[in-house]
Amino acid sequence: PGLYARHRAINEGVIDFGSLEGGLGPNFELLFQIQPDLIVTEFFVGELIKPAEVVAPVVVLTELSWKEVMLNSGDLIGEREAAEQLLADYDERVQILREQFDDPASITISNVRLYHNRTSIQLPASFSGQIISEVGFSFHAAQVALIADSPNQLEFDVSEERIDLLDGDFLFLYGGFPDDTLTRLGTSNETLVEAFQNEPIFQFLRAAESGNVYEADVHWAVTGIY
Repeated sequence: PGLYARHRAINEGVIDFGSLEGGLGPNFELLFQIQPDLIVTEFFVGELIKPAEVVAPVVVLTELSWKEVMLNSGDLIGEREAAEQLLADYDERVQILREQFDDPASITISNVRLYHNRTSIQLPASFSGQIISEVGFSFHAAQVALIADSPNQLEFDVSEERIDLLDGDFLFLYGGFPDDTLTRLGTSNETLVEAFQNEPIFQFLRAAESGNVYEADVHWAVTGIY
């Protein structure tokens, strides 16, 4: 709770170089003015690397697991031991959670991310899906069947006609972006999660009937130790 408020406070004054979405950004002119000694990124890809390397050496951490990114980041700033300790603490927490259940594998989770224009099942390969799997929970069999030939797929959009795909023992819900107040229903005073739960078809989900629906913060979708 409050993670993003704390994150914003910590990063107050940090310079925004623009977004990669829609082919815009990063702002290389601004980057050149700052003259960094090193550029570390998980997002520079393809043709973006060349202009960045004109400014400073570039270390790209794409195609790595979040744990590998964590350790590599520790190496880059001379804090490998601190990174390893954070991961050790994480592993300990996973073990403690796993031990709370006699048979966590018998419990199925539907992990759902809500955008303003679509509903997406987060699959086992997603960031939050990896954590769910590490604790030992299972994913709904119908979801697993969907990705039999593509186990690395991160998410799968689902329509109201396939609401059965969300029918796990527990349902985790979270909105698409921090401070997002848009909804698919067009009402400005509801969050994405509230709008989804107000849809009549939602009431037929097993998790809704049993009261096993939980709202997660959007950090559940953002890869990283926090």
